[in-house]
Amino acid sequence: MTPEPQPLGFQKGNRHEDILLYFALQWGLIAPGRCKSSATLSAPSAVTNSAGIASVTATANSSIGTYLVTASAGTFSASFTRTNSAFSSCDVNQDGQTNVLDVQQMVKEALGTARALNDLNSDGTVNVVDLQIAIDPVRNLGCSQ
Repeated sequence: MTPEPQPLGFQKGNRHEDILLYFALQWGLIAPGRCKSSATLSAPSAVTNSAGIASVTATANSSIGTYLVTASAGTFSASFTRTNSAFSSCDVNQDGQTNVLDVQQMVKEALGTARALNDLNSDGTVNVVDLQIAIDPVRNLGCSQ
């Protein structure tokens, strides 16, 4: 598996800008003697923009599993998990290949004829943008997610 950068974001509900957020990782728990799932952060902190969003990029290690990410500012903190998978996020049917079958699944999800499970750009909806992300690796352009 080639680790792919994944965006990690944090949005403060009242959209304050210029707030310094710190990001921290807690390694995943796995069987003894094996590497733990985790990632490398592009920076330990980031400042919120005018929309109240701060982000860093996490590049996954090659160990499969889930790890915890915490974003904090002063006494406020929020945690979420990320999962390292053996499959590319564009391999939506997880058969080990990114091909037309994945594109067909994304078409069904975008049209609403299949349950929307693969929001590849993490914008809260499965649509034509996610479909394009799934098409790119079939065209040898790589998976952008």
